[in-house]
Amino acid sequence: MRRQITFFLCLTEFNSHLILVLLSEGRVVLAVTAYCGFWSCRTHHIDPRYGYPHQSIGGTTMSKLNTALPSLEDLNEIYRIDPASPSGLSRIKAVRGRNGRTGPVVSIGTDGYYRMKFDGKFYRTHRVIFFMSTGIDPAQHVVDHIDGNRLNNNPDNLRSCTVAENLWNARGKLKRDGLPKGIRKLPSGD
Repeated sequence: MRRQITFFLCLTEFNSHLILVLLSEGRVVLAVTAYCGFWSCRTHHIDPRYGYPHQSIGGTTMSKLNTALPSLEDLNEIYRIDPASPSGLSRIKAVRGRNGRTGPVVSIGTDGYYRMKFDGKFYRTHRVIFFMSTGIDPAQHVVDHIDGNRLNNNPDNLRSCTVAENLWNARGKLKRDGLPKGIRKLPSGD
């Protein structure tokens, strides 16, 4: 039995995605989009109702990553930057009276970043440390770890950048043969 497989390529006006769709017998089998120069599967993102800002990353959507931070005064009242703390941040004031906790903020989220809770909301610790050390709110940007280590929240290791700039220093994943992406072993010339 022969199956009819159809490929088509289209450039959408929505978020400037380049979409490659593979159809088999009229059903979408695979949809791949190019965004910021990277290819990945986005089968459920073909529909314009699901835009790139809603792509799930480590259980958090892109629109939630840039949640507005609390005021600098509120943060400085309860937290301080502490190089001795594993996360780089310590709580200096108990929020809940006698039973409130003080000391290092040590909680790692499912995405591999330290996180902290303030006023009932979770925030990535490196964003708070960047804000507290520079006074600049990284609201529309991402805070990049210069050395690529998500757990190194030293203020000297953090910088504000766009999503595209952050992807420039992303580490390539190793393939099964152990070589980085784009590198292959040539066969020996016998």
